[in-house]
Amino acid sequence: MSTWNPTGRGDGSHNAPAATPTASLSAEDQWKALSEEVPSQPIVEDKRMGEEQDGQNTEQEDKDLMALLEHGVPLSKLDELYGKAAVRRVGKHFVEDSEVGRATSKRLEVGQALLARSNTLQKDANFSHQLVQVLREDPPEDLMDPLMMEIMHDPVVISSGFIVDRSSVCCDPSDPYSALRFSRCPFSRVPIESTVFPINMIRAKCSDWKQGRIKKAISLGQGFLSSGDWDMALEAIDAIEKLLEAMDPHTFRHTAKHVSELIEGVPEEKRSVALTSRLHHFNMKSTWTPEEEKVAIEKLMQDVLSKGIEAIDKKDEQTATSWFKVVEDLLPSVLKKKKPMSKRIAEQPLPEWEGEWTLANIRLYRLQDPTANVQSDDVYRTLKATNNVTVKAVADANPDWAAQIEAFLEERQSDSGHICNIPLDRCVDIQWNPPGYPTLRAGYWGHVYGDRGKPLPGEGFYSVFENQESGETEFIRVVNKSEEEIRSAPSRQMVSRDSRIRDGAIVVFRSMNWTSTNGTMMMFCGEGMYGTLILGPDEDATSGRADYENTYRPTHDEAMAWLRENYGAGRRVN
Repeated sequence: MSTWNPTGRGDGSHNAPAATPTASLSAEDQWKALSEEVPSQPIVEDKRMGEEQDGQNTEQEDKDLMALLEHGVPLSKLDELYGKAAVRRVGKHFVEDSEVGRATSKRLEVGQALLARSNTLQKDANFSHQLVQVLREDPPEDLMDPLMMEIMHDPVVISSGFIVDRSSVCCDPSDPYSALRFSRCPFSRVPIESTVFPINMIRAKCSDWKQGRIKKAISLGQGFLSSGDWDMALEAIDAIEKLLEAMDPHTFRHTAKHVSELIEGVPEEKRSVALTSRLHHFNMKSTWTPEEEKVAIEKLMQDVLSKGIEAIDKKDEQTATSWFKVVEDLLPSVLKKKKPMSKRIAEQPLPEWEGEWTLANIRLYRLQDPTANVQSDDVYRTLKATNNVTVKAVADANPDWAAQIEAFLEERQSDSGHICNIPLDRCVDIQWNPPGYPTLRAGYWGHVYGDRGKPLPGEGFYSVFENQESGETEFIRVVNKSEEEIRSAPSRQMVSRDSRIRDGAIVVFRSMNWTSTNGTMMMFCGEGMYGTLILGPDEDATSGRADYENTYRPTHDEAMAWLRENYGAGRRVN
């Protein structure tokens, strides 16, 4: 028969307790005394052991729950088994833990599901930010370009056996016979052959990965928009745009359209300037035809002008500036009057909006600086870039500027004849080597191709004219005669039947693209295709060909400065 062990250790000891001074007490008093002497430590130890056991159980359950999440068990079933609080806690850790080997797509899937059903997580900015960061994580290593460390778009294999993106190894990725950037493999240092071979299976995997990630990003952005988290929605949308790079045109436009429709679902009064900017950005990106693009431009201008003017009416300078910047960012080629890169956009200038746009900007300038006048930099630059009809509208809207605007128009009229006087023998048509820099090889000199009348010496001079209506810089031959006199001249050297004549000048080219210069000459392409060389005053015009070293492509301002310096309108021409 075992004896009770007052230590409570449960160690199986059968030793009786030592004799105590209470031995002479009655049985009831002895029991009471012994109970008071028994320490409470065993009870605490039992409780601690229970807590440790519970902690171990919870830790193991969390690991099990993590494994089930990774396996793809529906959250509703896990709620039933473990409880919503545990699923939310472990799911949050599942998303935020970037443990190697855990699929990014699965983390996104779990994160979106948790976000959709948990108000607590919707308010957790850190969790939302972590979800967006998951979107930006790198793809699997086998889809990455080992040189550039980014996903491949057109994977090829080189003769050393390594797979890289075509853009990393070929000088011209669009040319299937392009030269390679290096002669030895950068990984093994062995010589490589000049031929690369496409890996279509990996290319398809890369495309599938990007499209899958775009779908996740769109779904995540939709969740943020639904919960009113505009900042996180913007981050998701920006991630979509980055993923769209190098996608085929159909996928690009289809996705851009989907994103713009997504943003349009947000009530207009709740759209921030930044969100509206992204809406119009994707509207522009999703167009297929000039007609669709024109509609997109009209939507942009209507939206921005109405909101910008509303902000000006409220004297809210900061908001108005933000709205107008949206247009300046999305339509720089139209607003700055420079020839656009795309002929498609060149056909869609902004004549119907130019007046409203200019008037609204003038109002903004006056709001920013009540002392502004026609000579202020922003105002003067805006007036220089617009036509006379709009300038007169500005005068009507700003009667205190009437005298200054009248002086401005007189100045423009005096400058509109010609900017420079270039002798006829200083300009020649050439055959050349695109792009014309860093070396220009100019051969087969002849008369300027667009001047079809083949002028004789003394029949005027060449100049350039900045056409305010079209926004183009024109190349002209100034003869200072009326159109009737020009067309009735007996010599066909004056003009051909289909020449364009305006204000005593023959329009040789309606547009000029500055191509090459080295300071001794200036070259341009007339109407995008006719190579024309303007020789400096000291250059030999009789050689018939020349090679120019150290050339570069000039800006419009650089070209105009060169013309004024060498053939300014005040200079005499022979």
